[in-house]
Amino acid sequence: MTTQASWADFMRGSDAERPVQPSHASAPFYRSWETWVTFSLVLVAFLAVTASIEQADWVDEMPSLFAAALIGIVGGFVLAHVRAPGALLVPLATVVGIVVSFALTMQTMALTDPLLGTGLRARWDDLWARLDAWGAALVDGNISTDPLPFILVVVFASWALSFLAAWSVFRWHNAWLAVIPGGFALLTNISYLPGQPSLALVVYLFAAMLLVTRLQALHAEEDWVRERTVRPPFLSLEVLNVATWLGLVLIVAAWLLPTANNWGPVADAWQRALSPVTERVDRLGRLFIGIDAKRADIVHNFGDILPLQGRIKLSEDPLFRVTAPDDVPLLRAAVYDEYTGNGWRVSSGGTVALEGTSVDAASFGTPATRSQFRRPVVVDITLERTLSERRLLTPGEPLAADVDASLLVGGAEADVLGLVPDDRVRAEDSYTTVGTISAATVDTLAAAGTNYPVWVRERYLQLPADLPPEVGALAATVTDGSTNPYVRARRIEEFLRAEYPFDLEIADPSPLEDGVAYFLFESRRGYFDQHASAMAVMLRTLGVPARVAVGYALDPRDIDPETKAYVVSDLRAWAWPEVYFEGLGWVEFNPTPGRALVQRPGDDSAFGGVELEFDDPFLAGEALLFDEAELDGAIGTISGGPTVVAEEESPLSGVGSAVARLLAFLLLVGAVLTVAVVAVRVAWELRYRRLGPAAKRWAVLQDLAALAGIDARSHLTANEAARAVDRAAGLDGTVSRLGRAYSRERYGAPLSDEAAGASDDEELAHSYRTARNRLVRMALSRLVPRRRRRRAIPA
Repeated sequence: MTTQASWADFMRGSDAERPVQPSHASAPFYRSWETWVTFSLVLVAFLAVTASIEQADWVDEMPSLFAAALIGIVGGFVLAHVRAPGALLVPLATVVGIVVSFALTMQTMALTDPLLGTGLRARWDDLWARLDAWGAALVDGNISTDPLPFILVVVFASWALSFLAAWSVFRWHNAWLAVIPGGFALLTNISYLPGQPSLALVVYLFAAMLLVTRLQALHAEEDWVRERTVRPPFLSLEVLNVATWLGLVLIVAAWLLPTANNWGPVADAWQRALSPVTERVDRLGRLFIGIDAKRADIVHNFGDILPLQGRIKLSEDPLFRVTAPDDVPLLRAAVYDEYTGNGWRVSSGGTVALEGTSVDAASFGTPATRSQFRRPVVVDITLERTLSERRLLTPGEPLAADVDASLLVGGAEADVLGLVPDDRVRAEDSYTTVGTISAATVDTLAAAGTNYPVWVRERYLQLPADLPPEVGALAATVTDGSTNPYVRARRIEEFLRAEYPFDLEIADPSPLEDGVAYFLFESRRGYFDQHASAMAVMLRTLGVPARVAVGYALDPRDIDPETKAYVVSDLRAWAWPEVYFEGLGWVEFNPTPGRALVQRPGDDSAFGGVELEFDDPFLAGEALLFDEAELDGAIGTISGGPTVVAEEESPLSGVGSAVARLLAFLLLVGAVLTVAVVAVRVAWELRYRRLGPAAKRWAVLQDLAALAGIDARSHLTANEAARAVDRAAGLDGTVSRLGRAYSRERYGAPLSDEAAGASDDEELAHSYRTARNRLVRMALSRLVPRRRRRRAIPA
């Protein structure tokens, strides 16, 4: 095994990285029991990381990560002992890692169309088709529910972390570069799992501690061999014994401490510190929607995307309290206009100032709202936890608020998408909003025309070009040839409520498959997001403008008897379609069973409840009739009972939030490190800016020698000091050559170009790099606490 090396040495493959070996290392590496003890520690540590990630079962298609990790460890171990430049070996190993990642992923991936074959060629074509679709979503800012890119990243990361660990340990003798990345990956994984630290964390901490202790002992042995110091036999085993007992004590203490998930104030402060960066990378989280969330969190984040997910988890923990009239069924937070095939998004938008109408004045309505038969409603909201820092809840179309806010609008100022506060709203904040809901009678809605404004036609009739035609055919069948927008809306609403049961545990659609088509023709069950999306898309195929809104449903069972306020949890999360009626604005419908229809003045029994014959090819199979009485309150039980909600705000569910926060953290750390490195480098260079080449080299080596703990004596000449540094650092005359060059430049006449020659400059540059790297390693090794003698230059 070799000692620690700088990155420059690694890329250059210099002979300078070959250390003086301890006496036990005279045999080939594969015959040394010391080597195999170290290899076993690396293997145990990184198999623990792999086991934790694999047991989390983030996606169904995940292949065995143990194979990737084992190939990485063995490959890093073997290549670390090959006498070849690292600049050649590492790229070669990376190519192998990429091939392994693709091979393992293709082995377990679910084919989007198994009828096209299951062989290698079919899998290869399917993989690239899915990656191409994911790349298009990345470029276009769309949503992706395909977990395949995530699988590739995790498999390659398992190989890369394992290879880096083996390479750094056996090539560089650097334990920290081995254990820190693996520990970061392990902690990131378990931070999204409920409960106390896992057994994998205990195993990893134990093996990592022994590994660090062991390599530090080997470093000390190398120093003792170099300094002719006699070492006790089997010292490394004694060190391992002490480290084992110390590790057990520390691990027990760590197990008894509360997890980071329970440190609410710390988590909140950290989230606020990262928020400027997180907001800029949140959009990448939309590309990892298909990853399973391991604990309940708010199902809607009220941002600019609404993915059509598979199974979800809802929590009973209170989110906010609201005082509202008894006849207000829904609170709206956001609306979405563009259907992408696997979800919804806000295609474009901007903010305009909210008119200076006070809450009291708005509670009487405006001339515009009265002409549209819209009723103003006032609600008071107090947040128990952060829902969305950039959205306010309103009953229907926002009209006024008692906090500074702006209207989020789409294609026109009349196209109101939401209410955005000027200052962020967080837990324990309170505010009052006024919105308007339609009070139009059934007859008024049925009499509305179809002369829609231009901005409505351009924005709310959009459909993707690859929408399956069966969706439009089903809509035409359900509406039975009617051309009245209200009749069409009511028939589709009744059809979805009757034939598509409520279910939070639906399977994910196949990658590249349209989400609404999957709901209508395959799963034939789902929850509010699927029902609302299906109704909006079906109406659009018929030329009726529609969009999807998300927020919360108010349930009388949630009223606090003392305060008379609704205590709302994520069990009341809801989504519904809004249909545009000429002269009346947006009107809510509820196609999801389990909650009552939106109540309107008048009788519309003639418009709903259409009888269908289920021999249509689009409705083949047994009718899934549904008893709504059995679902009363089912939203609170179908998810399996109470679950735990994370303390911090999660901008996206599941690993989507993990990816976004991880990217934010890495960007922040990278920026800080870059600034620090540049500042240190500039300050270092300024110290030597007026020196000649030889004098600059000599000055740098003097400073590095002091940092390495080598005491320079001021009475020594440059040549004497150089020879002493050579002896202390084991450099065999390297510094002496630089000392003579400095003396010649400082005190002697300069050599002619012919006398100096290019070869002399190259030799001095090589000697300088070798000496500098050795002294840097010695200086860095002093940062690690261990018992070490201070070197002194002999007189």
